[in-house]
Amino acid sequence: MKVELGKEATVDVIERIKPDVLILATGAVPLIPKISGVDRKFVATAWDVLADETEVGDEVVVAGGGTVGCESAEFIADRCGKVTIVEMLGDVALDAEPSSRKLLLKRLNEQKIKVLTNTKIEAITDGGISLIDNYFGRHLIECDSVVLSLGAKANNQLMQASKGRVKENYAIGDCVRPRKILEAIHEG
Repeated sequence: MKVELGKEATVDVIERIKPDVLILATGAVPLIPKISGVDRKFVATAWDVLADETEVGDEVVVAGGGTVGCESAEFIADRCGKVTIVEMLGDVALDAEPSSRKLLLKRLNEQKIKVLTNTKIEAITDGGISLIDNYFGRHLIECDSVVLSLGAKANNQLMQASKGRVKENYAIGDCVRPRKILEAIHEG
């Protein structure tokens, strides 16, 4: 068996190598919603912020209040001033294990991170974000950075493109569907 490191797997590489079996673990990518203004320069993903691949400003809105959104808000609050989490559900960190969630919510409160629930982002504007709540009230929050933490989607493009080119194709991990660490351990 030959192992090649540091090379990107592409359809061309697969056709050149002609493997008998292809096992893809291409992971997931951040979910980017179709929100007006999502392509503005001051919008980044939580993945980029947590990897220190992008800077945020002094007033940050984190879109999405799942565990990743809350932990991102906590990470950002340690580095800058004002952080607000916007979540469309009725509460935040609902996907966290109960005891971890309790500690996370306590830390968010201690860091004075503002949490808006039952609120949806309508658009990202030059000066911030336009919101609508469950009662159809519209609000504008001024900010200089928006961090998207709205989930992930399977990165399965190579799997789709390689079908029919290899005798056996297997997808594993988050390229099947994004999951939690315990599920990944079990699958491994």
